[in-house]
Amino acid sequence: MRHERRGFTLIELLVVIAIIAVLIALLLPAVQAAREAARRAQCVNNLKQMGLAAMNFESTNTTLPPAWGPYPYNSGGGSRANFLAVIMPFIEQGSLYNSWNLTVEVNGGGSLEMNETARLTQVNAYLCPSDPSTGYVNDPGGSGLPCAKTNYFANQGYTGAQYFNSNLTLQETNGAMIGPYIVQYDLSQPQTINGSPNPLYQRLVACTLANIIDGTSNTAMFAETVRSRYGNAGSSASWPALATAQTGDGYIDPTQNGGTMTAPLQVPPAICQTLSSRLLAYRGLEYYRFIPECTNYCHSEPPNVRMPDCGDSSIVVGFTYARSWHSGGVNACFADGSVKFIKNSVSPMTWAALGTRAGGEVVSSDSY
Repeated sequence: MRHERRGFTLIELLVVIAIIAVLIALLLPAVQAAREAARRAQCVNNLKQMGLAAMNFESTNTTLPPAWGPYPYNSGGGSRANFLAVIMPFIEQGSLYNSWNLTVEVNGGGSLEMNETARLTQVNAYLCPSDPSTGYVNDPGGSGLPCAKTNYFANQGYTGAQYFNSNLTLQETNGAMIGPYIVQYDLSQPQTINGSPNPLYQRLVACTLANIIDGTSNTAMFAETVRSRYGNAGSSASWPALATAQTGDGYIDPTQNGGTMTAPLQVPPAICQTLSSRLLAYRGLEYYRFIPECTNYCHSEPPNVRMPDCGDSSIVVGFTYARSWHSGGVNACFADGSVKFIKNSVSPMTWAALGTRAGGEVVSSDSY
């Protein structure tokens, strides 16, 4: 008996296609979740490396790394490198660290080529792979190449002030509010000795483990932030609407230079929510910068708070917050070297307590 071969009918083909489409729709979220889990694990590993570097630095120098490098006395001042440059020898980046000349302005002053290699070379451990930003800043030294970036800032405490007891108008005066990476000058050092520059002038008083009386496991050192999304970013870019400014745009208000921003600085002023100010568009796009919007974050608001970051035009106050592209919270490295995921829903009081090194708060392990 002869049997005729028949193909699929159109209905059968459509059913098969529909089933495949459903399976793909079910699979894609799982694939995306797996990828994000891998990216988050890499971010945790980055912070672990930084925490280990800080511990090794402490073992060698008896203090945690300072928030800034030395005063650039050979160029008469100017931009200093921040803690990310300081810890390079302890994250297997000794060669890159040796390319820094920290005795001169690090941001392109003096000889334009000076420190160019250090500014441009990207350390992958300083980037969170979940951050989709394509923002960049061209090298201020004139090479035309983009500067290296970072997603990790240091904890200045439960305060918007970057300085403590350093003879500035806008500074934190309450030692119970400061974190491990507050900026405190050693004011005992003269600028010159016998007519020559003093290498120790304006050196920082770095935090010791003994200063962290709240306990190293209850005090944050580093946390994530998000990078600016602007190309060839500068501080004169037009400021976006509030609805699009909540992924971490930062602003400098020119009216707040010694104005209504005064110590204590635990609560950001109302100006921080108006966005009537100048956009600081290079957040995280120059990893080595020492200004508060590029180096430190504060615990005055919980992670991923729905408001923009802000600061004053004298560049000594910065309400810069911990932020990330991970769902539900941020990764933070503590002073014992551990890394923990802090949820957005953490109590503001608990988050504030985790930001201070000597606040005397009692924080239970199940509160975050």
